[in-house]
Amino acid sequence: MKQVLHGLTKKISAQIIRRTVEDHEVVETLVATKVITGLLLPLKARAISCKPEGERSWIWKELTTAERLELGWTFVDAGDQKRYRVMSVMDYSIAGFYVYELAQRGQGAAS
Repeated sequence: MKQVLHGLTKKISAQIIRRTVEDHEVVETLVATKVITGLLLPLKARAISCKPEGERSWIWKELTTAERLELGWTFVDAGDQKRYRVMSVMDYSIAGFYVYELAQRGQGAAS
């Protein structure tokens, strides 16, 4: 994948955040930070139209990378400093890459 996407990828900061409920409030704790290289694009309109009605207004991105990530990880896009959460993964590991759907809910926070 590195040869095919040479010059199109960028470094993206991935934060592993643990969410717990304490005193009836959600508390987010940063567990680790990882920098990955990938191609970050807006999700296609057709894919967004297949989402449940309440999720169509979220900001959706598609991340293509050679690195294996986990659902629920939170990413900070270096370009716009917004947080996105990994919502789904398409495993093309036989071809050497993974495609992730990332979502941003609300103003500036991926919940």
